[in-house]
Amino acid sequence: MLFLEKISHLFCWILGKTLFRFSFRFKIEGGENLKGLKGPLIVIFNHSHWLDAFFVNASLPPTSKIVPVHFATWYKHFWKFFPFLAMAGAFPVKKKIGLEKSLKQGLKILKRKGVVGIAPEERRRHLGRPRKPRRGTVFLALKTNSPILPIYIEGALGLKTSDFFSRKKKVKIKIGKPFYLPSGLVEPDLIKLSNLVMKKVYQLKNLD
Repeated sequence: MLFLEKISHLFCWILGKTLFRFSFRFKIEGGENLKGLKGPLIVIFNHSHWLDAFFVNASLPPTSKIVPVHFATWYKHFWKFFPFLAMAGAFPVKKKIGLEKSLKQGLKILKRKGVVGIAPEERRRHLGRPRKPRRGTVFLALKTNSPILPIYIEGALGLKTSDFFSRKKKVKIKIGKPFYLPSGLVEPDLIKLSNLVMKKVYQLKNLD
């Protein structure tokens, strides 16, 4: 299955990077932060467009040891595009069933030294301020002692179909430095830590 996921990543990487470079002024920064990285790892990113996971995928070269990334996908979308998402290594998540049950597959992936991709904001942000982050990222990190790699996607908010192939829109992927959550926490506040984690993503916004 891992071989199939790697092939799927390679295909999506080639297709995505080619498409994005023809469609937008597509740029990737911070690639040096991927050097030496391997699983277990949690990749997080801001979420404002349905292409966000594809943008992240296109920013991670097939030579990196952190690919393939298994993206947490809202269960309705997962089953709608099954088996394509399954072949790519994605897994479904669902609300109101408890973090342990919803992220069971994510825990398994991290425990076998794999890589999970997740958007802490969960739903896409269309306008206005960023959404409040959910607790899933922090739950996974604390349960598996996995580092977190923040990625900020700039320019995806408000992208329209008419923007494709216009080369007018600038989409920039900023890859940050991996970090661990504070150790030795007793009864950690998952909401407070989730806000801290999301802050790491948005701090990349002003780095040029």
